[in-house]
Amino acid sequence: MLCDVLRNELAPDKRKRPPTMTNKPRIILASLCAPLAVFLIPIVMALYAMGPPEIPDDNAPRRAGLIFLFLIPVAYPIVALAMAIAAHILLRIGKLNLKFLLIACGCFSLVAGAMIGLPSPFGLNDQLIGFGVFGVVTMLSLSLGVLCWWFLAHLGQDKLAGREIPEDV
Repeated sequence: MLCDVLRNELAPDKRKRPPTMTNKPRIILASLCAPLAVFLIPIVMALYAMGPPEIPDDNAPRRAGLIFLFLIPVAYPIVALAMAIAAHILLRIGKLNLKFLLIACGCFSLVAGAMIGLPSPFGLNDQLIGFGVFGVVTMLSLSLGVLCWWFLAHLGQDKLAGREIPEDV
C-alpha cells in the first residue's frame, strides 16, 4: 500500500487530482448542518432542567431552560456563520484538518470556560466548578459539532482522491 502511494506520487507522467479537503458548497452544507450537533448536548441539558422541580416553588431551572430554548433560533445562524467563516479561513491558510479543528475546540473551550466560570462571586471553589463544568460541556458540544462538520464536508471526497484527471479538463 505504501509502495503504491509512493509510486503514484513519484510518477511524473500521471496527472492526479490535487489532494484538496473539500470545496465551498460542501463547506456551506456542513456549516448549515453542524450547529444541530453543537446544540444537541445543551438542548438535552435544558430539557432535563425543565423537568419537575426537585424543590417545590423553585422554577428558576425551568425558566433558564426555556430561555435557552428560545435563544437557539438566534444562536443557530450565528454558529453556522462562524463555522463557515472559520472553515474558509482555515482552508485559505492550509490548516483545515480534523486535528487542528479539535485543537481549536479545546482552546475555545478553555477561553469560554474561563470567561463564564471564573467571574463567579461565590469563591474559588465555585469558580473552579463553573470553569470545569462549562469548559467540559463546551468541549463536548464543539467536538461533536466539529466531527459532524468534518464528516459532512469530507463526504464523498475519498472516492475522488485517487482518480486521474481526464485530459480534456
